Amino acid sequence: LDNSRTLVRKLREIAMAVILDARFSKEDLLNAYINEIYLGQDGRRAVHGFGLGAQFYFNRPLVELDVHEIAALIAVIRGPSYYNPFRRPERVRARRDLVLDKMLEAQLIDAAKHRRSRQAPLQVVQGTRRGGAYYPAFMDLARQGLSSLSGDDLTSEGLRVFTTLQPRTQDVAEQSITETLSALESTRKLDPGLLQAAVIITNTQTGEVVALSGGRHAGMDGFNRALNARRPVGSLLKPVVYLAALEQGYHLASLIDDEPVVVELSNGRTWAPDNFDHTSNGPVPLVRALADSLNLATVKLGLALGIETVAAQFETLTGRPPTNHYPSFLLGAESLSPVEVSALYGVFASNGFHMPPKAVIAVLDEHGAPVSRHPFQVEQRIDNETAPVLSRALEIVMQQGTGRSSRFAQLGVAGKTGTSDDFRDSWFAGYDDTLLTVVWVGNDDNAPTGLTGASGALKIWDNIMGRLAVRPLTLRLGEDSTLASVEYASGLLAHERCATIVQIPVPNGAALQQKPGCGIKLRPLSERIRKWFQND
Repeated sequence: LDNSRTLVRKLREIAMAVILDARFSKEDLLNAYINEIYLGQDGRRAVHGFGLGAQFYFNRPLVELDVHEIAALIAVIRGPSYYNPFRRPERVRARRDLVLDKMLEAQLIDAAKHRRSRQAPLQVVQGTRRGGAYYPAFMDLARQGLSSLSGDDLTSEGLRVFTTLQPRTQDVAEQSITETLSALESTRKLDPGLLQAAVIITNTQTGEVVALSGGRHAGMDGFNRALNARRPVGSLLKPVVYLAALEQGYHLASLIDDEPVVVELSNGRTWAPDNFDHTSNGPVPLVRALADSLNLATVKLGLALGIETVAAQFETLTGRPPTNHYPSFLLGAESLSPVEVSALYGVFASNGFHMPPKAVIAVLDEHGAPVSRHPFQVEQRIDNETAPVLSRALEIVMQQGTGRSSRFAQLGVAGKTGTSDDFRDSWFAGYDDTLLTVVWVGNDDNAPTGLTGASGALKIWDNIMGRLAVRPLTLRLGEDSTLASVEYASGLLAHERCATIVQIPVPNGAALQQKPGCGIKLRPLSERIRKWFQND
């Protein structure tokens, strides 16, 4: 059928109506009608059916709507443009009341409910994000998950695709991006609308992507920064260096020199990195070097291990070798997309297991038979002894290091900030016991933003977690490790009454030195018991 008003069309409509009436019951026809009827326009996307209409206009499932809201949806049917609740609420309310009158006449509602429903205001949701809206960035990832299907399969009638998207979490991510970027531009006197961001949130135990935002403007198709923007990750890559050290026999209290270093390159030039604050700290424990993101100590450690060793560790975690084979790789001169960073940090967050970010659960045909399979994939890439040690170190990054400005720093979360050269890219990857979130902030033209990982991306993460429930991490030590209280600055055994301490896992039997004048020496148990019974 087309929109022409001709006798031929009318005859076709009559034939179709007779055939439908013969083949289907009235209930089936009504069910099909209310699921296909056009109810409005959400940008370039048409809103069809009462289910989507309920989400679009009232941000609630159809089963949760009140009588007056259902009547409003019915009122829109006659002309979604003419009876647009956002532009012509008075027209919709008048027709809604007429529908309520008809409901009373048909005895679908009683007089009391009819009276209350007519008095109810027409409260459709306001703002740029309404329930049932389109999520193009997430759909890009879902299409990648459906790459095994042909175009004909994807457009076949009755195909049902089940995804991992959690709309509430998705809306939280998008709102947090909008609010935080506007606040950063205001406080730092940047041009409004200049900054961009990308966010991906995954389940730490399954790798399922529950939210993904590819840019600042929600619901708009375009360049997907979460999938396609590969930018230098900076210090976000440092945990790979420290993981390689742990697997080579180091522990978190092992000392490394944070002193100036000059590296001779193969082309005859030299490379002299520097710490962020242009100072050096002498011997520091690994836990502090990672938490404070000390460049000099990290380079010294990486060179001691060998760049090839760190590169091999990176390949084990990500499944691909690094593109940068120079010492600058140790400080994060390697470009990754937010989705790739999520896959990397997913290994840390899941206690050593690799699970590719996953957006599609299943695809069924109209009869409920599987069209394509999307099994749960898991592969152990860090051993059970080392994984909790690194996760604990990333928790200390939040408590004492570069993540300490977060309002959730002391609540049992782990994470790492990252900043690329000249403040062009601001990164943060953080996780609790349930969710891993990766955030990138920057400019599309690669211009400097003036933002570090802590002053930019971490702010968005804080906003997101402020709207979600934080579930503290549980430390699961291996059989060969024990907890030790050491001074954060020196790595020496200490007590909280004489030093700033952190509790770190160390190998059983590790020879740790004690901070002078800070130890607590207990007398033998027998002597203490005798002392209890003495009168003096």
